[in-house]
Parts: sequence; structure tokens; C-alpha cells
Amino acid sequence: MKIKTKKESLLESIQLISISSPKTILPILSTILLEAKENKLTLMATDLELSIKTHLELEVITEGSICLPLKKLSEIIRELEAQEDVLIEVDENNRAVISSKESVFHLFGLPKEDFPLFPEYEKEKFFKISSTLIKEMIKKTIFATSIDETHYILKGVLFVVQDNQCKMVATDKHRLVLIKKTLPENLTEGSEVIIPTKVLTEVNRIIKENKDIDIFLDKNKIVFQTDEVIIISKLIEGKFPDYERVIPKENDKILKINNQRLFSTCRRIDLMTSENTNIVKLDIAKNKINFSSNTPNLGDAWEELEIDYEGEDMQIAFNPKYLMDVLKNIEHEEIIISLKNSSSSGIIKPGAEKEGEDYLCVLMPVRTA
Repeated sequence: MKIKTKKESLLESIQLISISSPKTILPILSTILLEAKENKLTLMATDLELSIKTHLELEVITEGSICLPLKKLSEIIRELEAQEDVLIEVDENNRAVISSKESVFHLFGLPKEDFPLFPEYEKEKFFKISSTLIKEMIKKTIFATSIDETHYILKGVLFVVQDNQCKMVATDKHRLVLIKKTLPENLTEGSEVIIPTKVLTEVNRIIKENKDIDIFLDKNKIVFQTDEVIIISKLIEGKFPDYERVIPKENDKILKINNQRLFSTCRRIDLMTSENTNIVKLDIAKNKINFSSNTPNLGDAWEELEIDYEGEDMQIAFNPKYLMDVLKNIEHEEIIISLKNSSSSGIIKPGAEKEGEDYLCVLMPVRTA
């Protein structure tokens, strides 16, 4: 194989498919496959759960293939001089010579035959969706997924498409986030799957705004495809919790608060919490909330915030970091918090929904004694 291209184009393609994965005992999984044919270089990476493929138009002098260490190849290409041509030539011993201007590197690789086959998939069950829409939905839900290995089902996002509606739900048992989007047209067939957090992170990182994404569902796999890249991942098998039962129906204490002021207050009060006392208390009265935190041997904090509230006095406590997570993802200047009592979950919503969108977060209270 012998190819020639610009540094920036090659580096962008390598970074596009760079899967962040833990150390593997299989050396081949730390490589990327480069395959040159008919003036096109195809690049592939996989960790066996997630596979990514892209392509790059370039000058193919000699067709061929090679698997090269992803991290080291990326480091080499990144350090080459800007705007210069890069020449990669592979000999029969799977040794790549990478040269650009006065720089020359020799990098040992592995044959294409050692690389796992790129997953095949059926194209019958699919729909088209806007990348801008799907990336926004991912951003507004992914923070609430679980990182606990014992809650495997919750390490992903429930993805539901039905008629003209697309829905994502995430929970870690301490909070639940739900977003619904109205689509411009009905989908031909409904589906409900659990997508791993990792693949959604990669979709958000890789796929650009204002792109059409073809999403294919094939047994235990999901495929995200644009004209630039194909991302394939295994789905999480199992039954997602009945999230509708988690959403309170009788929260009658309604608070209206300025979003930015609430976020800033929570951030200041959070300064006096710790991992062991990650609690902010809310003492709610007519048209005001007193926020407070107290950590033994560290200190305490207190702040009052004006709100729109006419109900009974009450006290409730939340994890301030969970509260701030959802506030960061609400664009509206006002938020609505609906509560029932100190031991029941609260609901946080935008003061006014965006057209074609419903978004809410259910937040479990924290016991203070």
C-alpha cells in the first residue's frame, strides 16, 4: 500500500474514528485498519462492542491495507508540519514508512486479516432523522445514565420512536430525565431499544450538525449512518424500568424560579458540601427559598432567593450537582419545580416548552436525618 494526502485531512479522519476504550488484552483492538482502493482510504476501528468506519478521498499510488496502532499513528500525524503532504508506504512485512517533508517514521503494524470483520446489518428497518435533533436529545439525557456496573440496563438510554414522536429516557435511580420530540413526519414502524451511553457519546462527538442520519435497527444492533461515517453498536438487552410510574402525578406545590439565578445559587452553596455531605437544603416559604449546606469540620453556607410561590411552607433537600445538571440543559430563562412533600420526588421543567418538545427531570430528594 502506498498513499499520499494532506496532514490535516488524514488527522481528522483518524480522530473521527478514535474510540476511547479501556486497555485491551487483544493488541489488534488498539489498532485501526487502513484500506486503500480506487483513490479512497477507508479507516475502521472497533472494540467489538462499538465499530466506526469512515473514508477519505486521496491519492492511492498502490492499493493495499495495514492495521496500525491508533494512538501512536495519531501522535505521529499530529506532530507533522501543517499543510504538508504525508506519504504512507507499507512493505510486505507490515511495516509502514510515514514521511512528510524531512520527517520519517517506521511503524510496525499487523495484517488486515487479523482485524475483526466490520459488522453486517440489515437495512430493512430504518428511519431518517436530523442530527441536530438527535444530538440535542442525547445532550439533554445522557448525563442521567448510571455508571454503576451492577445496573447494566441503566448504563444506556431508552430510545423510542413511534408515529411522529421520538423519545429518550435516562435514569440512574436518583433522577430520571425524559425528552420527547415531534418529528416532521410519521415513521413507518415503531421501535423501542436501549442504546449504550458510550455509543451516544460517540454519536454526539462524531456526527456534525445539520446532517441527515439514517438509523438502522437490526436485532441486537443499532447503526447511525451519514455520508461521512458509519457507527455500529450492540444494544443493551433487557427491560428498561417503567419510567411512567416514576413521574409524580400529584405534585401540587408549584415554584417558578429564574434559571440562571438558581444555578448560580446552587453552585455557591455547593462549595460547602463534600462527597459525604452532598446535600443542599431548601426551606421554601411564600415567594422565597432559603438554601443552606453544612459540612462538619469545613463550614456552612446560606443564601436566600426570591421565587414565585404562594403555597405552604415546606423543606426538602437535593443533591446540588444533580440539580445543576438539569438546569444546564434547560435553555428557558425560567424553570418550574413542582413538589408534593419532603420525601417525594420533585419535577423540574422549563418555564415554557420549545415548540415540538417536552422535557422534564424527576429528582429524588435526599434524606437529611
